[in-house]
Order: sequence, then structure tokens, then C-alpha cells
Amino acid sequence: MTIKSFRTIVLSTILSVTFMATNFQNQAISMERNIQTPDEELILAVKGYKKTGAAVLVGMINPIVGAMIACAPNDEKDRDLVKIQKALDNGADVNYRDTFTWTPLLYAAYGGYPKIAQFLLENGADKTLAPTERNIQDWRGYTPVKVADYYLNDYTKHKQTCEPDMIEYYDELIQRYAQLVEILK
Repeated sequence: MTIKSFRTIVLSTILSVTFMATNFQNQAISMERNIQTPDEELILAVKGYKKTGAAVLVGMINPIVGAMIACAPNDEKDRDLVKIQKALDNGADVNYRDTFTWTPLLYAAYGGYPKIAQFLLENGADKTLAPTERNIQDWRGYTPVKVADYYLNDYTKHKQTCEPDMIEYYDELIQRYAQLVEILK
């Protein structure tokens, strides 16, 4: 293979992935604009549907790394609480189940959002509700505290074998999930 053909293949792959990532991001934006109910608005506010282009691009190559970029430790913003309050003021059910049978509190536990979890609990979220349907990973029966505890243990294990420059990142994640476990008990 010549260098020219290698460059062509690499450039073609980059353009393809960039196009797919842009298309995916446009679909997410379109989905957010087409919110039809306060319940769906609440789910999107908790999930934070604000992945960066980099997270989408990397996520298409490696979903785990993409999710880590999209849900970086400083991702929980006060504006998210404002969006959540707005959805609740518009009549959203704090225990609404989406098509995957997940509740806003489950998404907060999954995403590592202690402030949002606390806010949802203060507004009547039921911490005993667990998914009833199987999706990509089988979370049936996992209450929010079990989800948060799962990630607390998982990130604690990963920290033991991670590169030195990732220790601070894992420390922040461990702290967030430890807070969540305490809030959700």
C-alpha cells in the first residue's frame, strides 16, 4: 500500500465518522426540539442531552470513552436544575418511566449527578423504582442506589489499574458516586 492510498483511506474514514457524528448530534438536537410532554422534557433535562461533538465522535468509535467525555465529572450544572424545575412546574411526573422504563432518578444515579438526585428526591422521586424492561445492559431490578453503588465499585476497581494521569479523574467520579450512594440510601 502506498502512502497516498493510506492517506486516502484515513481521510475517507475521518470524513465518514465526522459525517455520522454530525448527523447523530443533529438528531439529538432535533429530538430535544421535538419534546412533546413535560415528562420527556424532565428525562432530557436529567440526562443532560448536551454531548459535545468530540464525545459523539469518540463515542461512535468507543462508546465507553465517549460516555466518559460526555459525562465528565463537572457536567452537573445549576441550569440543569432550572430545566428540571421547569419541567416539574409544567406538570412532569417526577417518577415518569420512559420507553426503557427508567425514571429521572435512575438517570441521575446512572449519570453520577448527586445534586440532581437530591433535587428529585426533594420533589417526591421514589428511590425504590427499578427498570422493568431489558435494554442494552440488563438493569432490571436495579434501584437508583444499586446503580450508583455499581459505578462506585466499578470506578474504584478501574482506579487501581489506571494510568497515573487518570487518578484525579477517577477520584472525582468515585466521590460523586459515593455522594449518590449516601443520598439514595
